[in-house]
Amino acid sequence: MKNIFLTIFSFFFFSSFITVQNSWNPPKNYVLKDSADYDLYASDIVAAASWMETAKFKPSDTKWMQAEKFAFQWGNGSPKVSIALTETLMKEACKKNKEFMFVFMCGYCANDIVTQYNASDLNNHLAGYRLIFKVYQNAAKKSKDKKLEKLIAMDNKNELSEYIEARLPKQ
Repeated sequence: MKNIFLTIFSFFFFSSFITVQNSWNPPKNYVLKDSADYDLYASDIVAAASWMETAKFKPSDTKWMQAEKFAFQWGNGSPKVSIALTETLMKEACKKNKEFMFVFMCGYCANDIVTQYNASDLNNHLAGYRLIFKVYQNAAKKSKDKKLEKLIAMDNKNELSEYIEARLPKQ
């Protein structure tokens, strides 16, 4: 009986959590000027990444465009997050879908936020790529992207970390 109760409780708890995640809306009239502004909207970046994981990717959809714009502005101006975009890595993941650069930024920033800004550049890159992979796989209309699918296959074989690390700027 206890197991049945626990199962039912877990089902309703997690299904309501997923519903909340799917109902995220980009913030309106936000201002990003100083560190406090970015702190105020950090939870929206994490929520945006969660929403992107499950939403059907439609690049011309208003909500997607607003989410991408918000992720770009937050990621580009945040005093706590410094994204090292490399041309080689971005070309491989974003050549067919330029919007994936913003998805990457959102995943990168969200990972840095949830780790309290202590994640390595490699782990943030992995989070950004994995968000791109989920968005690509959930796309409403998907044109085959061989380079992206190669990266997904590398991730499935646990080879993506080494691949990215070799292409990151040396510090």
